[in-house]
Amino acid sequence: MTFRQLRLGAGLAIAIAIAPVMAQAQPSAPEALGTSIAHKLFSTMDLKAVIQNAMTASGESLKVFTNIRPAWGQMAVDTLSDEFVADQPQIEAVMGHKLVTQFSIDELQAGDLIMGDPGVQAQIAAAISHTQPGPPHFAPQTLRAMQSPAGRSFMSKVSNFQGLMGQDTTNEMMAIVIPGWLQRFGQKAAEGERARAH
Repeated sequence: MTFRQLRLGAGLAIAIAIAPVMAQAQPSAPEALGTSIAHKLFSTMDLKAVIQNAMTASGESLKVFTNIRPAWGQMAVDTLSDEFVADQPQIEAVMGHKLVTQFSIDELQAGDLIMGDPGVQAQIAAAISHTQPGPPHFAPQTLRAMQSPAGRSFMSKVSNFQGLMGQDTTNEMMAIVIPGWLQRFGQKAAEGERARAH
Protein backbone atom coordinates (compact mmCIF):
# COMPACT_ATOMS: atom_id res chain seq x y z
CA MET A 1 0.00 0.00 0.00
CA THR A 2 1.41 3.38 -0.96
CA PHE A 3 1.66 6.43 1.30
CA ARG A 4 -1.06 8.13 -0.79
CA GLN A 5 -3.39 5.16 -0.25
CA LEU A 6 -2.69 5.22 3.49
CA ARG A 7 -3.44 8.96 3.61
CA LEU A 8 -6.69 8.52 1.68
CA GLY A 9 -7.69 5.61 3.91
CA ALA A 10 -7.00 7.61 7.06
CA GLY A 11 -8.95 10.55 5.70
CA LEU A 12 -11.92 8.32 4.86
CA ALA A 13 -11.84 6.75 8.33
CA ILE A 14 -11.84 10.19 9.98
CA ALA A 15 -14.70 11.36 7.75
CA ILE A 16 -16.77 8.29 8.65
CA ALA A 17 -16.02 8.80 12.34
CA ILE A 18 -17.02 12.47 12.49
CA ALA A 19 -20.00 12.29 10.11
CA PRO A 20 -22.54 11.44 12.87
CA VAL A 21 -21.19 14.28 15.04
CA MET A 22 -21.41 16.76 12.16
CA ALA A 23 -24.94 15.61 11.38
CA GLN A 24 -25.96 16.24 14.99
CA ALA A 25 -24.35 19.69 14.95
CA GLN A 26 -26.30 20.85 11.91
CA PRO A 27 -29.85 22.05 12.62
CA SER A 28 -32.64 20.28 10.78
CA ALA A 29 -34.33 22.10 7.90
CA PRO A 30 -37.38 23.05 10.00
CA GLU A 31 -35.19 24.22 12.90
CA ALA A 32 -33.06 26.30 10.52
CA LEU A 33 -36.19 27.87 9.05
CA GLY A 34 -37.62 28.62 12.49
CA THR A 35 -34.38 30.25 13.62
CA SER A 36 -34.19 32.22 10.37
CA ILE A 37 -37.71 33.59 10.92
CA ALA A 38 -36.83 34.55 14.50
CA HIS A 39 -33.68 36.29 13.28
CA LYS A 40 -35.62 38.25 10.67
CA LEU A 41 -38.10 39.31 13.32
CA PHE A 42 -35.31 40.53 15.60
CA SER A 43 -33.77 42.46 12.70
CA THR A 44 -36.90 44.65 12.56
CA MET A 45 -36.51 45.77 16.18
CA ASP A 46 -34.63 48.53 17.92
CA LEU A 47 -34.00 46.27 20.89
CA LYS A 48 -32.87 49.04 23.23
CA ALA A 49 -36.00 51.10 22.50
CA VAL A 50 -38.25 48.06 22.94
CA ILE A 51 -36.65 47.20 26.29
CA GLN A 52 -36.70 50.83 27.42
CA ASN A 53 -40.41 51.11 26.64
CA ALA A 54 -41.24 47.78 28.27
CA MET A 55 -39.37 48.57 31.48
CA THR A 56 -40.62 52.15 31.87
CA ALA A 57 -44.22 51.70 30.67
CA SER A 58 -45.75 51.20 34.11
CA GLY A 59 -43.26 53.24 36.09
CA GLU A 60 -42.97 50.37 38.59
CA SER A 61 -40.51 48.00 36.92
CA LEU A 62 -37.44 50.10 37.69
CA LYS A 63 -38.35 51.20 41.22
CA VAL A 64 -36.45 48.31 42.76
CA PHE A 65 -33.34 49.91 41.21
CA THR A 66 -34.11 53.65 41.40
CA ASN A 67 -35.21 53.44 45.04
CA ILE A 68 -31.63 52.49 45.86
CA ARG A 69 -29.74 54.64 43.34
CA PRO A 70 -31.54 56.86 40.79
CA ALA A 71 -28.90 56.10 38.16
CA TRP A 72 -29.48 52.37 38.48
CA GLY A 73 -32.74 52.55 36.54
CA GLN A 74 -31.11 53.47 33.24
CA MET A 75 -28.20 51.20 34.07
CA ALA A 76 -30.63 48.27 34.34
CA VAL A 77 -32.12 49.12 30.95
CA ASP A 78 -28.73 49.50 29.28
CA THR A 79 -27.26 46.30 30.68
CA LEU A 80 -30.40 44.32 29.80
CA SER A 81 -30.20 45.64 26.23
CA ASP A 82 -26.53 44.64 26.03
CA GLU A 83 -27.31 41.16 27.32
CA PHE A 84 -30.16 40.65 24.85
CA VAL A 85 -27.81 41.53 21.98
CA ALA A 86 -25.13 39.16 23.31
CA ASP A 87 -27.64 36.32 23.76
CA GLN A 88 -29.58 36.95 20.55
CA PRO A 89 -28.39 33.79 18.72
CA GLN A 90 -29.51 31.59 21.65
CA ILE A 91 -32.82 33.44 21.96
CA GLU A 92 -33.44 33.06 18.24
CA ALA A 93 -32.78 29.32 18.50
CA VAL A 94 -35.33 28.99 21.35
CA MET A 95 -37.91 31.00 19.42
CA GLY A 96 -37.15 29.06 16.26
CA HIS A 97 -37.68 25.74 18.01
CA LYS A 98 -41.05 26.93 19.29
CA LEU A 99 -42.06 27.98 15.78
CA VAL A 100 -41.21 24.50 14.50
CA THR A 101 -43.71 23.03 16.95
CA GLN A 102 -46.45 25.39 15.77
CA PHE A 103 -46.02 25.50 11.98
CA SER A 104 -45.83 22.97 9.16
CA ILE A 105 -42.75 22.91 6.93
CA ASP A 106 -44.78 24.59 4.16
CA GLU A 107 -45.83 27.35 6.56
CA LEU A 108 -42.23 27.81 7.72
CA GLN A 109 -40.97 28.07 4.14
CA ALA A 110 -43.65 30.62 3.26
CA GLY A 111 -43.05 32.50 6.51
CA ASP A 112 -39.30 32.68 5.98
CA LEU A 113 -39.83 34.22 2.56
CA ILE A 114 -42.48 36.64 3.83
CA MET A 115 -40.45 37.74 6.85
CA GLY A 116 -37.40 38.39 4.70
CA ASP A 117 -39.20 40.95 2.52
CA PRO A 118 -38.03 44.53 3.27
CA GLY A 119 -41.59 45.79 2.90
CA VAL A 120 -42.85 43.33 5.49
CA GLN A 121 -40.01 44.21 7.82
CA ALA A 122 -40.81 47.91 7.49
CA GLN A 123 -44.46 47.25 8.42
CA ILE A 124 -43.45 45.16 11.45
CA ALA A 125 -40.90 47.76 12.59
CA ALA A 126 -43.56 50.48 12.42
CA ALA A 127 -46.00 48.35 14.42
CA ILE A 128 -43.40 47.64 17.12
CA SER A 129 -42.38 51.30 17.39
CA HIS A 130 -46.00 52.53 17.18
CA THR A 131 -45.22 54.75 14.19
CA GLN A 132 -47.09 55.24 10.95
CA PRO A 133 -45.71 52.96 8.22
CA GLY A 134 -45.34 54.05 4.64
CA PRO A 135 -47.40 52.52 1.84
CA PRO A 136 -46.78 48.75 1.78
CA HIS A 137 -44.64 47.51 -1.08
CA PHE A 138 -43.90 43.80 -1.35
CA ALA A 139 -41.91 41.82 -3.89
CA PRO A 140 -43.94 39.66 -6.32
CA GLN A 141 -42.66 36.41 -4.78
CA THR A 142 -43.67 37.69 -1.33
CA LEU A 143 -47.19 38.45 -2.55
CA ARG A 144 -47.43 34.95 -4.02
CA ALA A 145 -46.30 33.47 -0.72
CA MET A 146 -48.81 35.60 1.20
CA GLN A 147 -51.62 34.44 -1.06
CA SER A 148 -50.73 30.75 -0.82
CA PRO A 149 -52.59 28.54 1.69
CA ALA A 150 -49.39 28.08 3.71
CA GLY A 151 -48.66 31.81 3.68
CA ARG A 152 -52.17 32.74 4.77
CA SER A 153 -52.00 30.20 7.57
CA PHE A 154 -48.58 31.49 8.67
CA MET A 155 -49.78 35.10 8.82
CA SER A 156 -52.93 34.12 10.70
CA LYS A 157 -50.98 32.23 13.34
CA VAL A 158 -48.17 34.75 13.71
CA SER A 159 -50.65 37.61 14.25
CA ASN A 160 -50.93 36.30 17.82
CA PHE A 161 -47.18 36.02 18.31
CA GLN A 162 -47.15 36.41 22.08
CA GLY A 163 -49.74 33.70 22.49
CA LEU A 164 -47.87 31.57 19.99
CA MET A 165 -44.65 31.73 22.01
CA GLY A 166 -46.40 31.00 25.32
CA GLN A 167 -45.09 31.42 28.84
CA ASP A 168 -42.84 28.36 28.56
CA THR A 169 -40.82 29.94 25.74
CA THR A 170 -40.69 33.28 27.54
CA ASN A 171 -39.32 31.50 30.59
CA GLU A 172 -36.67 29.75 28.49
CA MET A 173 -35.54 33.07 26.99
CA MET A 174 -35.45 34.76 30.40
CA ALA A 175 -33.38 31.87 31.76
CA ILE A 176 -30.83 32.67 29.06
CA VAL A 177 -30.82 36.43 29.59
CA ILE A 178 -31.23 37.05 33.32
CA PRO A 179 -27.99 35.48 34.66
CA GLY A 180 -25.84 37.47 32.23
CA TRP A 181 -27.88 40.63 32.79
CA LEU A 182 -27.47 40.45 36.56
CA GLN A 183 -23.74 39.93 36.11
CA ARG A 184 -23.45 42.93 33.78
CA PHE A 185 -25.57 45.08 36.05
CA GLY A 186 -23.63 44.00 39.13
CA GLN A 187 -20.31 44.91 37.52
CA LYS A 188 -21.56 48.35 36.45
CA ALA A 189 -23.16 49.03 39.84
CA ALA A 190 -20.00 47.99 41.67
CA GLU A 191 -17.91 50.29 39.46
CA GLY A 192 -20.29 53.15 40.29
CA GLU A 193 -20.14 52.42 44.00
CA ARG A 194 -16.34 52.37 43.94
CA ALA A 195 -16.36 55.73 42.14
CA ARG A 196 -18.76 57.15 44.76
CA ALA A 197 -16.46 56.04 47.56
CA HIS A 198 -13.55 58.12 46.24
